Amino acid sequence: PAPPSTAGPRWRYTWGGSTLALLRRPAVLAGAATLALSGGVASLLQLLVPLQLHASGHSAQDIGVVLSAGALVYIGVSALCVHLGPRLTNLRANAWLALLLGLALVPALVGSALVWVVAAVVLTVLPRAAIGTVAYALATDDRDPGGPGRGAVLGVLNSLWAVATVLAPVLAGAVSAAAGPRWAYAGAAALAGALALSLHRGARHAGLTGQVSRRVSRRVSRHAGGRTGADRPPVTVRPPASRPDPALAAR
Repeated sequence: PAPPSTAGPRWRYTWGGSTLALLRRPAVLAGAATLALSGGVASLLQLLVPLQLHASGHSAQDIGVVLSAGALVYIGVSALCVHLGPRLTNLRANAWLALLLGLALVPALVGSALVWVVAAVVLTVLPRAAIGTVAYALATDDRDPGGPGRGAVLGVLNSLWAVATVLAPVLAGAVSAAAGPRWAYAGAAALAGALALSLHRGARHAGLTGQVSRRVSRRVSRHAGGRTGADRPPVTVRPPASRPDPALAAR
């Protein structure tokens, strides 16, 4: 007969409740939010930058050079982020990257000339490359031992990123057609700032919670050590004094 299986209960993934359960974890939510923001900003730039450059009289070749230059910067920054590693894989750094992404859109609000548009493309590439490199590691490290695996976490992140890349061009195109591209950039920058503030509060709350839990653990361990005698002075056990044998004394 086959031996009984020792494997634990299998975790079955359902999109509704399981996705919400994953997004309740701070690092998963932070990574997914910044990754969706990065994808949305990238789609916005890919729509508006060519339109602005074309309206300014630049050729398709000029537009291609600008976008390719941004891709090269993305590759270089990604390699640097991999080298930095744990220095960026934390909630606080993730919040700062969202803020930097919002600030990088400021040149696009100044004007539609080539210098401002190129500055916005290059500056937004810096935090986007860092987010694209860090978000996955940040989210996959925050998992329960018996919960969903890394594949489920990556699926949630990629799905939210895809939704953002679909919605961003539609919304940006509608806002740009109604009020101009600057308002589209302003809306994206405001959204990034609000997200950065929310992530910073979450990181601060997580840090305070971690400090409290560590203090409680230390107190419990000291109390337990006192009850078991770990903090008591050592006791020296000496052998009993030798007594004369009566038979030998009689001799």
